[in-house]
Amino acid sequence: MEAVGVPQLERLICPMPEHTSLLFVNDPGVEAEAFLYQGAHAHLAAGGRVVYAVTNRAPEAVLHAMAALGLDADGHKERLAFLDAFSAHMAQPSNAKHVVQNPSNPLDFARVLEAAAREAPDAMLVVDALSTLVDQAGAERFEAAWPRLQSAMAKFRWSESLFTRWPYPSSVERMLEDFDGVVQLKGVEDRITISQYFRVERARWRVEVDTKPRLYRSLKPGGVHVFIPKIVVTGPYNAGKSSFVHAISDTAVSVDQLGTTVALDHGRVTLDGLTADVFGTPGQARFDPILRIVAGQALGVIVVIDSTKPDSFARAAEMMNLTWRQGLPGVIAANKQDLPGALPPEEIARMIPVPRGVRIVPCSGQDRESGRRVLKELVDLILAAGVSA
Repeated sequence: MEAVGVPQLERLICPMPEHTSLLFVNDPGVEAEAFLYQGAHAHLAAGGRVVYAVTNRAPEAVLHAMAALGLDADGHKERLAFLDAFSAHMAQPSNAKHVVQNPSNPLDFARVLEAAAREAPDAMLVVDALSTLVDQAGAERFEAAWPRLQSAMAKFRWSESLFTRWPYPSSVERMLEDFDGVVQLKGVEDRITISQYFRVERARWRVEVDTKPRLYRSLKPGGVHVFIPKIVVTGPYNAGKSSFVHAISDTAVSVDQLGTTVALDHGRVTLDGLTADVFGTPGQARFDPILRIVAGQALGVIVVIDSTKPDSFARAAEMMNLTWRQGLPGVIAANKQDLPGALPPEEIARMIPVPRGVRIVPCSGQDRESGRRVLKELVDLILAAGVSA
């Protein structure tokens, strides 16, 4: 049973051995709780049990937040037990199965954890959040209690915890080294827009770890998705770009005049735990200034060509030069492969100067699955390259 619940993260760190301790470390203001929600839900949906420790909100608030993401925790209530280290701090009664009467005392928290582990040693433990325990107890008391806390957490099948990186003493930071795996959740500011990314910092159970950062966003409903904010689809006039964008997208809009795109196609694609915004450009040379603007800050480019019209390949090469920059992931979609006279990719490669590492992928742009195979090729290249952070 996987405990992560975020497909693109599971590819990086799963399978995890039992008794693994995984820590999500977020910068203040960066969304992080959804990773815990999805991990808990994935374990519950697989038939496992979860002990969910809350330190900074009521258990009901967790259930409400999970429901907003489309995660049905109510359907698994018999296997979900809350450990409430919040309500007593607010002098409020609690209906949770496990209650910490003195949340300011981390040893009291550890004692309740130990009792929960004795009752359900096969459960997954979620701790939201360890940094709140530091805030309530003070760094010195927390450090003194940490060996017992760590021992109590290790009694569960595995654990996922959250820690918000406020300016704590270096001694608190050093305790993070005790976790088997660490996933960093950080923000990237670009002018006004602030993006978020996660990065696997450590996974001691794996021989090799992909530490490249990946942008993400939390969708409601939908949960955490790796997010690619700009993929550009370009190519010569009548190559089938608009049909391609609409075929691969869940939702798409076009601006056109007499059937010819004169501005942009914009589509949003959700695929295997990933969301991408796709922008299609017009193919006529008079719109090349738009192409240069749209291609700016793109994370990947798809050049759509009509495989039946080799006389358009020179224009495709020209548009490739307008959009490509060193290191930018890209693929060529050899479109209309279902039509008579379509050239195969190996013959197209002899006619178009293809930059090193750029793949030519055959497709029929009006077919959803065919187009998404092209997109999947590009996505794999983008994820392999990572994002600048």
